[in-house]
Order: sequence, then C-alpha cells, then structure tokens
Amino acid sequence: MNKADKEIVMNTYLDRTLKLLELGNAYVIFNGGTGTVSEFGMAWGLAKLYIGHHKPLILYGEFWHEILESFAANMHIRPEALRVYRIVSTPEDALKALWHYEQELKKGMYKPELKRNGVDIEKAFRN
Repeated sequence: MNKADKEIVMNTYLDRTLKLLELGNAYVIFNGGTGTVSEFGMAWGLAKLYIGHHKPLILYGEFWHEILESFAANMHIRPEALRVYRIVSTPEDALKALWHYEQELKKGMYKPELKRNGVDIEKAFRN
C-alpha cells in the first residue's frame, strides 16, 4: 500500500476538483460515477482549451471507446478535442501513452494558443 506524501483537505467538491487539476501532472481516468464524469469533463475541456500546453489525459478501460464515440456522434465535439486523450486497457499501455504525449508535446505536434483575450493561459492548467 502506498502512503500519501501529504493530505490536502478542501472544503467543497469544486475546490477539491480544481486542486486535483492544478496539482496533477497527468490524469488517468478509471471507471467511476458522476464525480468521475465531472472530473473527466473538466480535465478534457481544459486539455482542449489549452492544447499544446495540456497535461496528458488517459482513459483507462475499453468501455471509454463507446462513451467517446457516442459523444462524437451526438454532441458538438471539435476535432481537436478528440486528439487530447488516449484510451488504454493496461498499465503498460498507460505508460506508453504518457511517453507518446511527452514526445508529441516536445515536437510541437499540437498548435498551442498561448493567450486568450490577451491573458496568459492559467499556469495551473498547463504542462
């Protein structure tokens, strides 16, 4: 069992989620409930908004294919939003996906937008 380095207690779900997004270097999303869907949605939205400076987003489990295919077929999803995540089914695949993210970001394969409305992208949400 792994021990936590530090316990961080937040007062609200929103504060907890924002802190999680701020502190994470990468996000691996597993099967869960509505909280997981909410956290995934926030991480996915931020990755799409800050493409090129986004943190890796890994969806663990084959069931994600059906979910994301349904989103793409039934929602207004921009093509770049489909490029910011990887679906994996093993821990080894997750590590490979993280490595590929790093290589793609280093090579500049994503077109970053460094400013929005003249304001620098929030430091907490970029890699």
